[in-house]
Amino acid sequence: MSRERSVGDLLHEVFRRGGLIRGVQRAEAVLLWPSVVGAEVARFSTAVGLRNGTLLVEVPDPETALHLGMQRHHVLAAYRERLGPGAVRELRFRVGRTRAEREPPAPPPPVPIDPDAVAALARGLADIDEGLAGPALRAGKALLGLRARRVADGWLPCKVCAGLREPPDDALAVPSIARRAVAAWGVDLDVDAWCSTCRRHAGAPKVMRCAERLCTRPDDPCAILTDEERAVAVRLALARLEAVARELLPAVLGDPSLRTQLEVIARTAGALAHGLPSAAVTPLHLVGVVDDRVVRALGGAWGDGAESPPPRPEEIE
Repeated sequence: MSRERSVGDLLHEVFRRGGLIRGVQRAEAVLLWPSVVGAEVARFSTAVGLRNGTLLVEVPDPETALHLGMQRHHVLAAYRERLGPGAVRELRFRVGRTRAEREPPAPPPPVPIDPDAVAALARGLADIDEGLAGPALRAGKALLGLRARRVADGWLPCKVCAGLREPPDDALAVPSIARRAVAAWGVDLDVDAWCSTCRRHAGAPKVMRCAERLCTRPDDPCAILTDEERAVAVRLALARLEAVARELLPAVLGDPSLRTQLEVIARTAGALAHGLPSAAVTPLHLVGVVDDRVVRALGGAWGDGAESPPPRPEEIE
């Protein structure tokens, strides 16, 4: 009867025939590092590979490499005892990432998705073919989940496009081109509250040219711009119109004949903000768009021929 062989012997033979013995030894040398040097040392050092008998170990700094180098004889002796002579003959240290830095962080806890947003998504897919609605709904839920996670991580809505922007700590490094562009436009806008895409659009010359046209022609489609670029141009135009209206307001109080100019500016701002023709803009459309004092200064007459007296300064304040 042939001699019974252990599972270990059989695996060793299979590995030997397949030329895998060296690979197994390399893996063993790496995996044994924490038990050879101890848990304390393994916290700030990581064995990453064995090549030609030399074990490569990554450490956080040169001082740690020097300290471990002084203990190399004890480490090599421990490897000889566990793997046999010749498996690990030398150690080489390299400054790099430690094991703790290599290990991926634990996944964050799940964040619930807004059920109203899911319901709205489902309603929007109601008319789509059933074979496409399912995959589209799953993809939409995945995006809603990503948005919920980012909101939980501190992402905030962009003041221009309403898309999520980076957390405040990451948004501090606003590109200087966006700051220069807004400063040259002569308005005070908080570009820190814009997403990186809208900041980039703010510095584009074509966006600035379109913003200038929108200040007098709010219905200009700005065909050379994308929808996202036009949204930035509209925001720039609104800021300019609001600034001009505030500057003109004191003069209107002293000279009622200037009220028509203020009304044109206000109507243009309302048209831009709501996507309406200027003639369709009412005082209600200006709430939150221009300074409340401008709305009060215009009173109830909107180009209908009515002659209402200008408000007194104390009424505006």
